[in-house]
Amino acid sequence: MRVLFLNNCPTDLLWSEWLEKKSPGQHLWGINHLSEYGIYVDVLPYRKYKFLKKISHKIKLLGDLDQQLRTLPNLSKYDAVYCGCQHDTLVLGLMKRLGLISVPIAIIVHHCIKPIFRNKLLFNLFYSSNDKFICLNEIVHHQLIEDFQIPPEKVTMLEWGVDTDFYNLDADKNFSQESPFIITAGRTLRDFNTLIKAFPNSPYHLKIYCTQDAEPTLKNIPANVNIYSQKSYYHREKFFQNIKKPLQLPYQW
Repeated sequence: MRVLFLNNCPTDLLWSEWLEKKSPGQHLWGINHLSEYGIYVDVLPYRKYKFLKKISHKIKLLGDLDQQLRTLPNLSKYDAVYCGCQHDTLVLGLMKRLGLISVPIAIIVHHCIKPIFRNKLLFNLFYSSNDKFICLNEIVHHQLIEDFQIPPEKVTMLEWGVDTDFYNLDADKNFSQESPFIITAGRTLRDFNTLIKAFPNSPYHLKIYCTQDAEPTLKNIPANVNIYSQKSYYHREKFFQNIKKPLQLPYQW
């Protein structure tokens, strides 16, 4: 089985970084392990036609036109299309609803359906022809089944977490396993500095999983905050020498 994967970020770059142990694998949405199950994945490069990207940003009703239009000539080569973003197969979904294409489509559903698509007609046109909705939380799982009457067999839950093999988790030994904690992970458009400022007097521990270029820049990190990045992976000893107390981590995109 061969699958074409598209996403709202340069997944081909993330995959290369993961292979070089420069980035964690959680934003690959499992494609880096599908070969173990006889499923081979090609990642569509994120950007080719800048003018289509600009149109997509202005007319969000259509999703990512750059990727979707480049997908069409290649559909006959694939058994399925898999998308890491619920908004970026809207044209493909419409074409499938109209009977113009027949390839199975699976999408990751991060958030509740946007208000404009809560109109049943628009939802049916753009979304309902998808073959699998992989939900990241129970709220969207419930919404799809109860509000939009998607058959339960087409909706599944994905308990998403961080790529623990990538990070140094030794610092966790400094905290009681019974201590409540919050996890945040990510790289793009993260404001970890503001998040950390909310934790000095919090009863919770915070665990931040990120890449080195997304690390918080605050000098004084509270004792109940842990930061895991490839800096801790590659420079573990030096990194932790500069931290007075271990930092505990919490969790998007």
